[in-house]
Amino acid sequence: MAQYLLQSLSAVKQWVRHYKDEGIDGLKEKQRSGRPSKARNQNHTKLLQSILAMQNNKNGGRVRLKDIQNMLAKDFNIHYQNINGVHYLLTKLGLSWISADLNIQNKTKKRKRYIKNFKQKAIDVLPTDTDLNKVDVWFQDETRIGQQGSITRIWAEKGTRPRAVRQQQFEYGYIFGA
Repeated sequence: MAQYLLQSLSAVKQWVRHYKDEGIDGLKEKQRSGRPSKARNQNHTKLLQSILAMQNNKNGGRVRLKDIQNMLAKDFNIHYQNINGVHYLLTKLGLSWISADLNIQNKTKKRKRYIKNFKQKAIDVLPTDTDLNKVDVWFQDETRIGQQGSITRIWAEKGTRPRAVRQQQFEYGYIFGA
């Protein structure tokens, strides 16, 4: 029987003993020992709404566990020593750190046309003796890391696929190697 259930023989014997002693109630999972949750007295729906509101107020920015830890301490008087407890609480609340569908702002025809014609405009401003193979064009937010991240992750309820706003406005363009 233990092989059929893919459990150890001792576990199956323990189940049988619990069933004989207490009936069907003996098979139900009992409350575990250990320190109770720090958020046990809080209204979980209020916690969940506050975290989701914080995520929505970021406008596409990431809400880190450290941000949630600070919010819990300030607004709910729940103090966690490290972020592992915060992550466990979020999992218990039904939240998950998932990638969102991107809703890119400013997809106007004018902006698309401008970016498409940017290469020709850059060639017009460069000296004529410049080797174009040695020229790199980076936009403002790319210069920090060299590329744009393609995955935006946010805290959202499990089973959902939220949309996240990703800012793609460029005020500056840098031309290197000219």
